[in-house]
Amino acid sequence: MTTLPLGRDAFNQVVNPCVQLYGPGPAGKRCKTCDRLYYRPGSARRYYKCPLHGDTHGAGTDHRVSWPACAKYQEAVRP
Repeated sequence: MTTLPLGRDAFNQVVNPCVQLYGPGPAGKRCKTCDRLYYRPGSARRYYKCPLHGDTHGAGTDHRVSWPACAKYQEAVRP
């Protein structure tokens, strides 16, 4: 039986599901600079979502901005 690491180590063990599906993106790029990433307004916190990952309106499809970008990465054009 394997045990999962606890604390911050458990947080770092989670892998971007989009990287698993589409492969790794450009070196050094993170999801936070991708044009696809969005969050749902109307909440006290920002729960980021990626349309490639899906959106079930629940925590299961929350997307971390610190994850490495996937092959479908699009550089965000921000003013």
